[in-house]
Amino acid sequence: MTQVFISYSRKDIAFARRLAGDLEQAGFNVWWDISDLKGGDDWVRFIPAAIDASQYFVVLLSPNSIQSEWVEKEYSYAIRLRKKLIPAMIKPCDVPFSLHTINYVDFVNVDYATGANNLLAALGGAPQPDIRMSRTEKLLKKLPPPVARYSAVIIGVVIILLAFLIYSIFNPSTPPVTPPSTESPTATLTITPRPIDTDTATPTPTQTFTPTISATPTITRTKTPVPVNFVLPTVCVHPIEFDVHSIYVRSGPGTDRGVLLNAPAIQVGKCPLIGGHNEEDTWLMIAYGQPDPEFVPYEGGWIRKDLFDLSTPVFIPEITLTPTPTITLTPTITPTFTVTLTPTPTSTPTQTFTPTATDTPTPTYTASPTLEPEPTNTP
Repeated sequence: MTQVFISYSRKDIAFARRLAGDLEQAGFNVWWDISDLKGGDDWVRFIPAAIDASQYFVVLLSPNSIQSEWVEKEYSYAIRLRKKLIPAMIKPCDVPFSLHTINYVDFVNVDYATGANNLLAALGGAPQPDIRMSRTEKLLKKLPPPVARYSAVIIGVVIILLAFLIYSIFNPSTPPVTPPSTESPTATLTITPRPIDTDTATPTPTQTFTPTISATPTITRTKTPVPVNFVLPTVCVHPIEFDVHSIYVRSGPGTDRGVLLNAPAIQVGKCPLIGGHNEEDTWLMIAYGQPDPEFVPYEGGWIRKDLFDLSTPVFIPEITLTPTPTITLTPTITPTFTVTLTPTPTSTPTQTFTPTATDTPTPTYTASPTLEPEPTNTP
């Protein structure tokens, strides 16, 4: 039984489920991750194996899928394996560069049943007249083509008008009348500042930080013209002039860049996908989206070009490195002022006591009268 692998975005799962069911009803063995991956399966290993085992690879194109990193990895791996790849446009979007040269099956401008039968024809299957259309598709098919093409816009306008009508009914536009507010007198307190003494201010320096910009190289898109249907080359690590067994992978093109901390040294003889070379063509970058899980830890790393076996010429695009500014903080000093108060001396009166002189009385003496003896008569 022919196996078909369906690659899609999880946001388009409803369309993928319907298409898978119709393809299985038409006799195909359909592999898609919702029905074929079980809990605990190593999906990083199962998905590449499923693509390898499928005879056809169908990718559903939509604005969601062209932005999906995993969808891009899946169809890039299918291109590398040279699988029969059939894009199916289910919603209007830009076709990825890698799929520009492949005609896609249109589901946008036709009804689902017509698109599904066109896809069956591309897969080599017989048309299925019993593919049923949904009620919406049956209604759109009865409408004139110009009306059906813009049906989504018309429905959206009708919904907006209905919502506006309902809002106008339950929310009248006349605003409620608010009674004028009555103001009550408010007492105003006026404060007269008292004079204060003028103190001396001492400046104290503080530090502020001014950003300084320095440059660190990062990867931008390549400027070398890429050939049509370009597939990333696989180049083996095999230094010709060096007797080594393993090589460190660096974070940038140069011996001054650090070694990848989460990846061991890569063994000689390993062959990862190469994404490009630097401007001097002296270093090669290991590409992102490695199909082999062994090389995923080395994605974005760099190895010197002379450590690869390039005896067979391959096209490797050039990667331009541009500086990205990083911020370094440089301290500058801004003075601030701290007020120091000097106390003003105040005087406290001291009392001195002076003694007052008083007169001391001088003793006075009064003479006592002298008594003379009276004469006595002597007989």
